[in-house]
Order: sequence, then C-alpha cells, then structure tokens
Amino acid sequence: VKRVVFFVVMVTTLFPISPKLNAASTTTEAVKVVDGDTIDAKVDGVLQRVRMLGINSTETGTCHAQEAKDYLENRIEGRDVKLTATDPSVRLRNRPVRYIDLNGADIGAEMLERGLVTPYPHPTETARNSRYLDKAAAAKAARVGIWDDDRCGSGPSQNAKLRLEVRWDAEVNDSTNVNGE
Repeated sequence: VKRVVFFVVMVTTLFPISPKLNAASTTTEAVKVVDGDTIDAKVDGVLQRVRMLGINSTETGTCHAQEAKDYLENRIEGRDVKLTATDPSVRLRNRPVRYIDLNGADIGAEMLERGLVTPYPHPTETARNSRYLDKAAAAKAARVGIWDDDRCGSGPSQNAKLRLEVRWDAEVNDSTNVNGE
C-alpha cells in the first residue's frame, strides 16, 4: 500500500493533473505551439497544454515534424482560436484533446490537406473523423508532404537486409517514456 501511495504522489508531483477545459467549446489564445499537434493555450487565465483532435504529427526531430510545427506557429500562435470537443472530459496523456479552429477554418483539416500530419481518428470524438480521413486520402493520392516517398531521402534498397526489433514494454514507467515501446 505504501508503494502505491508513493507512486501516486510521485506521478502527480512529476506530472501534475492539468486543469480541465470545462466547456465543450471555448475561444482562447494559442500562446505557444509545442509541436505539430500540441499547443499551450490560456484557458480561464491558466496555461493549459492541449492536444489536437483527429491528427498526429511526427515526433520532434523526425522528418516532417518541423514543417508541421512551423505551419501551426505561423497559422495560430498568438491568435485567438476556438477549441471544441463533444465531450469536454476527453483527454490523452492527461491533456485535454480538442479540435482547433481559427476564424471558422479547421486547422487540423488544413494540415491534413498539406500532408503535414496523418489522421488520428478518435473513437468517441467522431465529428470530423471521416472528413479528416478524406483529406488525408487526397493528400496521399497527390503525394504531398509526408506522403511524398522521396521527401526525406531515399529508403533502403529492395535487397537491403532489414532488422525489426520490438520492445513490448518501455523501460521505466510507460507514462514517462511514451515512445519507448
């Protein structure tokens, strides 16, 4: 029992539970773009990290990640955006997850059209899933952005000996090493 309590205290100290966005829709300032699918927004005077719904950017430091971040910075940073979700309690890794709109424009859809991100359909927040999948399919057919096979350099030759290594469990705590599997 002492270990469980210690773990809970440790996790909430290292990763404080962020305040919830209480409304299904709110307009707020996009203070900072963290990466291609995450922003810091000021919600009711509190800085809140928000994950974009319906899209997924490549991880920081990998091919296309900077392009997605740059687009998002140029498009919304410092501007008032509308954050929406059908269910205001929906979260991913302790962050609220919301669609982001700027003056009526769907930012996730724009990023998908440009091939900056991939679709990441949500099982309960389904309002834009099919539209996002269609946008990604059109970008893939046009071979733009992440769908351009040669954009990040050529891949291995057909005869290359490839090795696949699977790590079924991340080292240390999965919450602190989310990409370790």
